[in-house]
Amino acid sequence: MPPPVRIALVNDYELVVAGLARLLTPFSARVEVVELDVREMPSEHSRTFWLPGQERAPG
Repeated sequence: MPPPVRIALVNDYELVVAGLARLLTPFSARVEVVELDVREMPSEHSRTFWLPGQERAPG
């Protein structure tokens, strides 16, 4: 089996971040949540993927 996808969850609301992390728990063999951030960008070691229609931060 390939290694799990490593993701950082970022949102303006702590409830959304915690809820997404909880929803992904049953898939821990395939998805590893490595960072939870509220109102901050993920660490510099992360790659950022934007969803369609999502506002991008400058820079």
